[in-house]
Amino acid sequence: MPKSLAILALLISATFAIPVRGATVEGWTRIETENFEFVGNAPEASIRTAADRLERFREALSSVLQLPARTSKTRVIIFKDAPTFRSFKPLKADGTPDDRVLGLFVAGDDANRIALAADDLDLGTIFHEYVHDAVAAKFGSAQVPPWLNEGLASYFQTFRMPDEKSATFGSPRPEYLALLRSNQLIQWDEFFALDNFTLHRDASNIRPVFYAQAWALTTYLMGHAEPVHNARKGIVSPASLIATLNKLNRSKLNDILSFAGTEPAMRRVEFAGAPPVYGVTATVIPEAATHAILGDLLYRQRNPAAETFLKKAVEIDPKLALPYTTLGQLRIRDRRFGEAKGFLEKAIALDTQDSLSHFYYAFILIRENLDEAAMLQPLKNDIAAKIRETLARSIALNAGFAECHYLLATVEFSSGDMSIAETAIRRAIGLKPGNQNYPLLLARILLRQERIDEAIAIAEPLSRSGDARFIADARAILKDANELAKAKRSTASEESQLQFAGYRKPVILQYRDLTAERVAKIDRDRDNYNYNVMIERPAADESHVVGFVDRIDCVDDRIEFRIRSESVRLSLSTKQFDDVRFRVAVPGTRSFALRCGTRLPNDLAVIVYKPVTGRSTTVGEIRAITFVPQDFEYLTPQELQNAPFLVVEGRPAGDISQNAEIAVKEREAMEREMRETQLSDIEERLRQPLAGEERLIGIPEKLECSAGRMTVSVKVGDANRVFSAAIAKMFEVQSFNSNAQLIEVGCLAQLPNLSAVITYRRADSELISVEFVPSYFTLR
Repeated sequence: MPKSLAILALLISATFAIPVRGATVEGWTRIETENFEFVGNAPEASIRTAADRLERFREALSSVLQLPARTSKTRVIIFKDAPTFRSFKPLKADGTPDDRVLGLFVAGDDANRIALAADDLDLGTIFHEYVHDAVAAKFGSAQVPPWLNEGLASYFQTFRMPDEKSATFGSPRPEYLALLRSNQLIQWDEFFALDNFTLHRDASNIRPVFYAQAWALTTYLMGHAEPVHNARKGIVSPASLIATLNKLNRSKLNDILSFAGTEPAMRRVEFAGAPPVYGVTATVIPEAATHAILGDLLYRQRNPAAETFLKKAVEIDPKLALPYTTLGQLRIRDRRFGEAKGFLEKAIALDTQDSLSHFYYAFILIRENLDEAAMLQPLKNDIAAKIRETLARSIALNAGFAECHYLLATVEFSSGDMSIAETAIRRAIGLKPGNQNYPLLLARILLRQERIDEAIAIAEPLSRSGDARFIADARAILKDANELAKAKRSTASEESQLQFAGYRKPVILQYRDLTAERVAKIDRDRDNYNYNVMIERPAADESHVVGFVDRIDCVDDRIEFRIRSESVRLSLSTKQFDDVRFRVAVPGTRSFALRCGTRLPNDLAVIVYKPVTGRSTTVGEIRAITFVPQDFEYLTPQELQNAPFLVVEGRPAGDISQNAEIAVKEREAMEREMRETQLSDIEERLRQPLAGEERLIGIPEKLECSAGRMTVSVKVGDANRVFSAAIAKMFEVQSFNSNAQLIEVGCLAQLPNLSAVITYRRADSELISVEFVPSYFTLR
């Protein structure tokens, strides 16, 4: 039975903000360029300067990092002065605004936000934060450690335009050189282990030194890494920089950094075309829209003042769509999906040109068709058409939103056209190559089209990626691919088995000439013949037995099948379940879960095995199992060849009065089997505990951070358990529950109060993973 598609969890990083105090909403201006939207109450000249330089910066950066041609626009908010911007800055450990922060960057899957003050218009800060966004989109944040992420941002922050036709990266940074010369370097083990949360909360001088040290090390690597150093275009790859670092003697890194800045890895980029702000007109932003923009910025920081701004926008202008869209997103985050749908419908009714409202409305429609295990159920034609129409509208308005293409691919994969699904997911990958969810879906789509080698080529490296959230899915794809390959290899054998009966001339019998017993036997013989054609038969060096699987035992590195028939008991074995071919030739809806400890003493099966000789605890290697009806009778190839083909004419009309009742029972049986399949699928995709680890099912209730550690309180039955993890390492999170699709991970976020499998280290309760599951899920 094909597995339904699981909608993967969307992970959001929480940022730090304080309640807004008196942010003015008067005199706001908007300037839109190809890749950015600039808004603010700063002087128009300041906004234009930022717009021109940031567009040029993106052009130059794209030539080095090979960014996608177009992504969702980043909104840059430029406040008129530092006091106004101060209300939006991150907090230090003592609860006060961190005035060392000159610019705020808030990431999101739909769009990103940057904020800063015009009277301290440090464009380098904008460049720095934009690099973080570009690195995440291109390579994936999980693949780039904090030191390299900061090092790349600091390196490219040195963007300079000596003239209007060219720019450079990599000039020396005197302020960092001074820090390195006047401060003791951070010990390298500590340096490479530092995490972003600890850096944000740092109240000492470690953060400035960390940034300087990261810049110096990255600058050195940019000048020495292969293929960066010798490549004609000098394309930057974090993997090549890390590989170069790993070849260095870490005991000599201090000496290497002592030369930082003396031989900068300068890179020059030539521009083409007119200035990006040429002919762009500034427009005035109404008061209601300003409230909505500020509310959106606060929403993305989990600041409770967001709703106040959004509702004020609605109060001023009830016909403005923007605040309804953000309120819809806010309600989705709070898992109040009914309210979210109402806000989004209102937004679409007011403004059909808002791509985000269409996207999140489609998200809600899809969610309404998920079961509790987050499995997408078959869509009714009208619902599927509505979702496709909504997503198509969103894409038409913003073709650079990768998640929209991903959602469309998900719908088509579940119940649509595989070619459309493939096109959509490839577009998503092109827009955000760093998102590993996308190639996983592409591999599934290719597998559905039986393009096995292509699917394996995508899934195999992901199965070794080091990110546990994707490893299990990649391995499941590889398993399905191998099973499909085996099935295709056996096709020729099946066809030959179907052919050995040859053409059988039908013998026509009249119903009126037959007894009821004779008709029943003809029907049984016909069914038995068909089952014999379906079963897998032994090859020349193999044998078979018709019997029952009394028990499956896992002993050391072998899996043993205890087989019982009317005349014999056998012990057959294999190294892994994937080496055994399974089929079900039983009428109705049946599925079988085979694992260690399984007992099937009442399910008849045809078992094919290869006998072994010599000293062995088993008599053979099991090759295939086909489950068959209880009245099944095995026919030899010769018996099949000689079996008569009897056709009974003149049968009376069948009694269909019980068909509806039978259909209901079969539907109930199918749902039970589907539930069992879902549970088995979740069990397979859960992170498996390693040596020294245990797991339990509980409900996360509270998450706190202190002293570089993240602590999670979990309710387990009537008791409370406490687990913790180093923020630098972070515990793994994934979801198989439709109510936990939006999982916020961060020190100011809270995990959903839903059932979850908690994996931890037995010795010290170190939290390894939190995986949300349906309420009916139990560990086996």
